[in-house]
Amino acid sequence: MADPARLIEPGATVFSAAEIRVAVIPVGKVPEEVLASYASLITAFRQVELANVRSFFNQAQKSPFTSFPWKTGTMHFHYVPEEATQDASPLATLSVHRRVLGVIGVCYCPAAGDLARAYASFEQQCRSFPDAITVRCFAFEPSDEQAMLDMKAMPALMLFPPGDAAVLSNHAEVMMHDLAAGLLLELERLMLTTTAAGVDLNTTLDTSPDFQAAPGAASALEAVSNRLYNDEELLKKRRYGRQQKAMGDFSLLAGSPGDARDHYQTAADLARASSDFVWAGAALEGL
Repeated sequence: MADPARLIEPGATVFSAAEIRVAVIPVGKVPEEVLASYASLITAFRQVELANVRSFFNQAQKSPFTSFPWKTGTMHFHYVPEEATQDASPLATLSVHRRVLGVIGVCYCPAAGDLARAYASFEQQCRSFPDAITVRCFAFEPSDEQAMLDMKAMPALMLFPPGDAAVLSNHAEVMMHDLAAGLLLELERLMLTTTAAGVDLNTTLDTSPDFQAAPGAASALEAVSNRLYNDEELLKKRRYGRQQKAMGDFSLLAGSPGDARDHYQTAADLARASSDFVWAGAALEGL
């Protein structure tokens, strides 16, 4: 039986690579049963159809996707509690879906008191998630006084008016479409700004013995690559291969598997040519 400590990621499925990891965290004083109730309201939305997201999406730049499935595509979410995000996955540098890209704060207004102070606390908490590209603070049961606050200074604050389960569910659906649109916009931005020059070639995976090829196999493959390319060409191919792998990840998380396939194929070809074995395997895994 495999040692649980050596499992790459317990609970991972074939769909995990397409799921955006979102942390759900309490903001201020939130009774445990209240947090569980409102968290279940949020986590009920594990899939969001892109057709429903489009009306919330404000295109800020030319889309980097060539075959984006607005009519048929879906974005997927994987929710994690705050305590499960404390230790970053050692594979986060290899696969974007292992990073926390979204943060949702749950604020219980009757217990929060000063909503502006609670929001400032939320912003501080978000600094614990350096990879997060979209954050929202959902504030439940606000008083009339709290609802009258100037929201311009708190752009990520979303108020949930009091109501029954159906009203709250409908409001949560709207908020989750807005969150998905925000994530999509940021994933597009990453697609357009990620460059080969910024790729790290000295990650923990490059030095860990757990991710090194068998000495005989590695030396034989590297010998072939060294005959074909000089050191500078190998490093260039490796950088471009890793860039393409990241772009494949961004595409898959955005709900565009067709674009992801193209980037993964290019990444696999470049990684094999440059003897970048771990990234080659990860790109093939995406295919």
